[in-house]
This record gives sequence, structure tokens and C-alpha cells, in this order.
Amino acid sequence: MNLTPTKPPAAPKIGRPSKLTPETREGAIQLAGLGIGERTIASFVGVDHSTLTRWKQRDPEFALELRQARAACVAGVHSKLLEAIRRGNVRAIELFLRLRTPEQFRDARAVMEGKREEAQAPPAPPELLIIRGDGSAESVAVKHLIQEGWTVLPPEG
Repeated sequence: MNLTPTKPPAAPKIGRPSKLTPETREGAIQLAGLGIGERTIASFVGVDHSTLTRWKQRDPEFALELRQARAACVAGVHSKLLEAIRRGNVRAIELFLRLRTPEQFRDARAVMEGKREEAQAPPAPPELLIIRGDGSAESVAVKHLIQEGWTVLPPEG
């Protein structure tokens, strides 16, 4: 005779079946991988944004897959932007500077197009501290390095 306690049978689920099917899940992850925002993803899969948020809260693996897909998209775009910068694409350089240092380059387009009356005065050029092998140091404007023929690239990563 078996004396181990047994669990009562599970109660049947009440309510509608979830719309988070394997197909819906995969579609949402693919959209996140394209850089699509969560509200738009929710709309594409036919649910409210709050439902997508609830799915992520209840299924941490799903939330992680969405974050990883979005991160892969951003990394790919970042890589392409850096390639364009290295090729000398002025628009890519401007975008990079405006996104990385908006306080210095927010009016870069207006200044470049000669609309100085609308733009604030351009900031002083960024400087680099060059430390020589003998321990001496010199602060040099990036603009000066470029004029001297140096290639100045933004830091990677």
C-alpha cells in the first residue's frame, strides 16, 4: 500500500487561451531584431502594449530574447555607422557626434549650412592629450591633428 500523499488534480484553466503562441513569440522576437518598438510589436501581433508587458513579466526568457534581438540590431547599426565614419562619410560623422555629444553638436547642421544667426556659436574643438615617451605632454586640438594629416577615429565600443 502506497502512503505517499498525492496532489489533487489540477483545476481546469479559466479564461481565454493566451495569444502568446510559438508563432506570435517568434514574430515578436523577429520584429524586435529589426529595431521595431514594443508598442508597434504589440500592434503587429494583435495585442495591447500592456499585454506584451505582462507576457515579458510572466516569461523572463521571452523578455530576454526580445532584449537580445534588439541589442543585436543596435550593434549592427552601430557597426555600419562606424564603417561609414571610417570611410569619411560626413553625414555619419555628424550623426555620431550629435548622438554622442549632443551638448556640443546639437546645432551642427545649422552651422554647416551657414545659418549662424539661428545657431549658437560652435564649441571649442575637442582636444586630445598626447603623452610622449619622455613623459612630456601636450594638449592638441583634434582639428589641428586633422590638418596635419592624422586620422582621428572615435573610440570603439
